[in-house]
Amino acid sequence: MTEDASKENLRHRLAEKMAGEITLSDKPGEALKKWRLNFEIAQTDISSYLGVSPSVISDYESGRRKSPGTLIVSKIVDALINIDSESGGHKIHAYEGMLYSDQVSKAVYATYEYTYPMQLAKLATLIEADVANRGV
Repeated sequence: MTEDASKENLRHRLAEKMAGEITLSDKPGEALKKWRLNFEIAQTDISSYLGVSPSVISDYESGRRKSPGTLIVSKIVDALINIDSESGGHKIHAYEGMLYSDQVSKAVYATYEYTYPMQLAKLATLIEADVANRGV
């Protein structure tokens, strides 16, 4: 496989994973925001790339606008990947190992999933955990 074909395959596989996660999410706006933040791309940059107002991106991410359809998700995902590629493709390459391994770790994908802070005591209660040491 040529280097260009390999890069295109990587981009395609990453786009497929991103779009799938966003589309199948119970909160697609939050999933969309997670990926945008993960790629470190501002709402103004992606909106400019897509030729829409920054408020459109903000409305999707906050849930004020109806959940984006697959066509819109595809355009946004492609924009994220293209913007990253134009600036060196560093974020795309960060996922390369995961995309080509046989066992993709969901933990790595979920790194940015929790956008709201939660107290440890509440988390322990939710997962019915026993606290081994409360400290001093």
